[in-house]
Amino acid sequence: MTSLRITTCRLPSSFSVGKANEKGLAPTEWLRKSLSRFVKEARQEIMNQGGDPSLFYNHLPVDGKTRIGYPLVIYHFIDGCFYITGINEGSISLRSFAELNNKPFWVDDFRFDGLQIVHEASIQAGICNKENRYSLTHWLPLHHKDLKGYKEISLEEKTLVLNERLHKHIVQELGKYLKINFEGLSVRITDITFVHKPVFYKKYEYPGLDIIFTANAVLPQGFTLGNNKSLGFGRIEPL
Repeated sequence: MTSLRITTCRLPSSFSVGKANEKGLAPTEWLRKSLSRFVKEARQEIMNQGGDPSLFYNHLPVDGKTRIGYPLVIYHFIDGCFYITGINEGSISLRSFAELNNKPFWVDDFRFDGLQIVHEASIQAGICNKENRYSLTHWLPLHHKDLKGYKEISLEEKTLVLNERLHKHIVQELGKYLKINFEGLSVRITDITFVHKPVFYKKYEYPGLDIIFTANAVLPQGFTLGNNKSLGFGRIEPL
């Protein structure tokens, strides 16, 4: 098992999903863009406490390119409320940012009640000796380049592709970049509970699914898999 440090903050607000829709953004994408000014203002303090402000954007500070690896700050929009999860170095950065922004503030026409730290823990992840059940919410399993071929194959072949993608996402995203050993991992999708309208990100189409699956592994709650992980797509929840 691998130990991971996490911090989760809640950000209550008067936010309306329509505001993000007006700009063609997912709510979490709107939030990340909107908080950028506050992150820049807190940049030096975050660094003084050993954090890295660039983790909030998931882009490298030098050239602006997307970071290679697993995002260490993840934005969520759950039941009408925003949450932000920081992992390892992201946990340090998020805690520092939350302490500086725990009072009400405004973004556009929306009042935020301040970042509230709701959960901090050291958690374990990795292979275990029993089969656990999980849900994956709004999972974007396919790259836009693979979409045409996926639409043309049979249902049986699609099932095989999705199971292979899920295995790959756990091993090569969580495992490789967070140094979690998933050798011997066995996963199986048992149900597709909802098919979302395609998500368009940077003008590309990504089909979205809610699924139930089993795995002989302990997977961290609130972590994400698939495309657009930093924006909360593909959220893991134990069942």
